[in-house]
Amino acid sequence: MIEVSDDMKIIDIQKVAHKLNSNRISLEEYLNNGGNYSREIVDDLENGGFSNLCALAGLKVKMD
Repeated sequence: MIEVSDDMKIIDIQKVAHKLNSNRISLEEYLNNGGNYSREIVDDLENGGFSNLCALAGLKVKMD
């Protein structure tokens, strides 16, 4: 698996949320609306998973 910094993941999640004009995003929305990284990369549970990245990005998580 490629290494991607948390900062790069956060910027990408923010980009997709902005595209959706929302401060709430689900993992599926991220993956289906132009997210650059795979599920395995953005939902890495060792680093807190997708919800942790969303919190760091200033976003709320929608449950799928």
